[in-house]
Amino acid sequence: MNRIKQLRKAKGLSIDQLSNELKNQNTPISSASISKYEREKRNPKIKSWEILANYFNVSVPYIQGLSDNEEHTASQNKSISTIISTIYSILIYLGRHTGTGYIPENIKNGLMFSRSDDVKIQDILFRLINLVDLDSEDYLLKYDKLVKKFSEKVVAKFEKEGIAKKEATKEDVSNVIGQYYQVINDYFFNLQTTDNVIDNTILNLSHVIEQLNMDLLNKDVISRRFKRDENGHITKMISEPVDGTLPKKISKETYSQIMDVLNNSVNELLALRKDKTKSPTFFVE
Repeated sequence: MNRIKQLRKAKGLSIDQLSNELKNQNTPISSASISKYEREKRNPKIKSWEILANYFNVSVPYIQGLSDNEEHTASQNKSISTIISTIYSILIYLGRHTGTGYIPENIKNGLMFSRSDDVKIQDILFRLINLVDLDSEDYLLKYDKLVKKFSEKVVAKFEKEGIAKKEATKEDVSNVIGQYYQVINDYFFNLQTTDNVIDNTILNLSHVIEQLNMDLLNKDVISRRFKRDENGHITKMISEPVDGTLPKKISKETYSQIMDVLNNSVNELLALRKDKTKSPTFFVE
């Protein structure tokens, strides 16, 4: 759970009183919104998290419940911990808008994410979705818990290194995203089920295919299409070479061979999945 209610009660405030206090500081948040935030019926945008954190004089990760370190710093808007808090908010948003294909600028909190960062965050989303039963009634609750669990681990890693509050650079953004990959990979392999390990490996290979197209052709493209059986389940992934200008030292033949190797590897893994009735859920078309 987040700590909004805990901090509010420590100040002896009702929800209406807190809302009025924020309004008086020209940072209004309605009573209805605060109530939903406290009950986690709605997740605040990062700007609202910052307003609440500033009011209670704590860090954003602390009020989100991602960290036990409550120390508030004046420069936290540019800190590594706020990058994590922002990615946390982005993943919560994307869990409810999986078909949008983009991350709205107002949720990015003014942080500069590269095109590659955006693609990787979407990839992390699909990895998380793959861990949740989409047909369950409490799908979003389970998804939110996973996002929070992994975000807590990422925060803990940077706090342990003593750099969570340092001024962030573009490289730090990539490092944070890389740490999300690491904790998710660890989780996948700790499950010790064949299909989960296979699915995670397919995800990694699929990501390599898209990253290859971006790096070599400077194109943000989806080059995958799928074959399905009569029940609509994916039986084969087809990754097609994308038209574009390759670097001089890489021939079209070499590029095609690389794509073939990656594509064949994915399909060999798909064939090994034990549960043939359920396609990997990260294949979103």
